Amino acid sequence: MTEAPDNIAILAFRAPGASLGSLGRMSYDDLGALVFHHPAPLSHDPQSGSSLRPLRMAQAFEEIGIETVHVTGYSAERAGRARVVIDQLRAGRRFVGVYGESVTMPTALSDPWHLPVRPMLDARFYRSMNRTSVPTGLFYRDAYWRFPFYGRALRWPKRAAAIVAYRYDLHWYRRYVDVMFVQTRELIELLPHGDRFPVVVELPPGGDRVDSVVRRPVAGTLNIMYVGGVAPPVYDLTPILAAVDEVASTSLVVCCRPAESTWVTDSPLYHDERVEVVHRGAEQLRELYQTADVTVAGFGASDYMSVVTPVKVFEAIAHGVPIVISRDCAAARLIEDEHIGWIVDDAAGLAKLLARLRDNPSELMEKAVRLNAVRDRHTWAVRARKVVDELTAVDRRSTLR
Repeated sequence: MTEAPDNIAILAFRAPGASLGSLGRMSYDDLGALVFHHPAPLSHDPQSGSSLRPLRMAQAFEEIGIETVHVTGYSAERAGRARVVIDQLRAGRRFVGVYGESVTMPTALSDPWHLPVRPMLDARFYRSMNRTSVPTGLFYRDAYWRFPFYGRALRWPKRAAAIVAYRYDLHWYRRYVDVMFVQTRELIELLPHGDRFPVVVELPPGGDRVDSVVRRPVAGTLNIMYVGGVAPPVYDLTPILAAVDEVASTSLVVCCRPAESTWVTDSPLYHDERVEVVHRGAEQLRELYQTADVTVAGFGASDYMSVVTPVKVFEAIAHGVPIVISRDCAAARLIEDEHIGWIVDDAAGLAKLLARLRDNPSELMEKAVRLNAVRDRHTWAVRARKVVDELTAVDRRSTLR
């Protein structure tokens, strides 16, 4: 079992690869249904990692053979669905547990108008399930609100109200959530009273394994790809643009939201003959990955990247494309442990690496072959099995409390 950080006292902490072993080869047929909770509608055309993850996790539970009952949507829809689940529970229906995917804003403010219309709805639902011995788990999306740049575009009253609502979420999570899932161990350290969660489990994103042929790079050229946010203060593509500008015979495709594209095109390091900016949804990225020799990820303008693992890293793994990542990104540990890419410290280090890869395609091929061998360990289905493993272990852990 992975040890907890020295400055945080939690009962249990497990990394994504650590398994309790209870259900490794079991059929899930007799466990009952899983309640899938998400305080917003599931997006079937996700444009960002935060909207992609809930959809893929919901699909992954179905893929591994777990029947799911959704308590999703805006508050009015969730209220109705929650009542149905409670009624079914009282009528004797079995549930393996509740798994929730939080949103980036406080739960009580997740309706489109961002007003607390039903502020107690979700806490009461989790309380009802918890008190009837149904195991509960929740994935805490991120701690963006704990960084100094949070709310700069908000007036003080709105910012203050949001922070109170975030803290209220943490209050009822500590009371009614048996297993707190997080992207990284570092994220839990940012939360107020993070040491009061009895069980914390790393559950990074996954990917949809893509059947693809290992691409054979051509010596003397290098096709680079970046997918994700580009706007400061969270992201900073300056080191990437600078490295591409310095290293001849390299090209870069940046896939970002249309509203953010000027952060790239207005840069003095942007040259349209070598840098292309495109806009694709999650379902339209395959063609970009098929032409990429390498992806770059994890370059930020703040400490935020040190506590997150971008979904795009795992998309690259799924497509078998080697990854270059900033040492400041939490996902760098995975890249290093799995030997599926390279870690750089700055723009100079990135430029030096790109020049080397351009001239040594065999090094790219070596990483691509390694990716093909390990990518089945990082699928959404693997993450879903991890959740079920943890939820079914809650009864055994309850004796330790």
